[in-house]
Amino acid sequence: MIKKIKDKRLTLSVIVILVLISIIFLVIKLSKNNKVMKITTVKKSYDFVSLVDDVEELIVPMYINIDDGFILKKENINRAFITDEDEINIMKIDINDIEKTGHIAKIDDENYFCYLYKFNISQKDKIIFKNAFLRLDCNKANIKINIGSVTINKIDSFDNSNGYISITNLKGIINTVKSSNDINISKKDIFGIVLGIKNNSKQKLSITKIAPLDCNYYESFYEGKIIDTIPESNENMTNILGYEYEYFYGNGIIDNEKKLQIDADEKIYFLLPLKKISKYSSNSFGIMIEFIEEKTNKKFEMYIDDFLFFTTRADNEEYDILIYENY
Repeated sequence: MIKKIKDKRLTLSVIVILVLISIIFLVIKLSKNNKVMKITTVKKSYDFVSLVDDVEELIVPMYINIDDGFILKKENINRAFITDEDEINIMKIDINDIEKTGHIAKIDDENYFCYLYKFNISQKDKIIFKNAFLRLDCNKANIKINIGSVTINKIDSFDNSNGYISITNLKGIINTVKSSNDINISKKDIFGIVLGIKNNSKQKLSITKIAPLDCNYYESFYEGKIIDTIPESNENMTNILGYEYEYFYGNGIIDNEKKLQIDADEKIYFLLPLKKISKYSSNSFGIMIEFIEEKTNKKFEMYIDDFLFFTTRADNEEYDILIYENY
């Protein structure tokens, strides 16, 4: 009788142990399956100026709260695109590499690891995404995240000016941005460009357009003026122009008849004010200069591919966090 009781107790103990082991394994499995992956990036302006057949590299820093997700392996990404929100416009890009930087950002009291996602752009035509999304089609899930804006400018030549003009100076005028009704930001940004322009020809030339090649800025050519001395980079634009300068682009005034005339062998300094169209900002952008030869009325263009006006800057830290469960 005693032996039977002991056998029953032993059997019960074994059953209890097996049940506990099963529960532990189940909890571990559920815990593993319920991992939450969070992805974000700092939205900013990405802009490129290049020849039609050139391949550009797009580098997007992504902040991810884990270090073992499917999104971290290049082979798990089948296709990649830049799109607008409704995917009416779409541009295919090719994943080149994923690089862990070692940088850790603290967002909402949680650590996010920074990875650089590197893509090749083979686009041959001009295309603009004012509100750009990076879409990654992966094995386990598709990722679509707002990265800011993307401006692709493709050109046949950087300079067809026949050497008539040269740019002897480029300087950004940096002021502190005050918020508008539509754009809520508080940081420094570029308000204008000072260009040193030399007419190398023996005849009068007329510059008809100078434009930043970034969809977040608009040139205010009609407000531009020739200046005698180059201002400091932090000088207030209102003080330089002599009136209260409106930085944010409204209806605007576009004077297509305005020309900046430069005599033969003359050198000038020209201040080009800029207007802000959106909250996305950049450290650099390209510039297009268009002019005509007064005698023949022939039009010429020249391009600057990368005017750097910030070496370092604090990005506008607005995070849209994507959450993926059971990844």
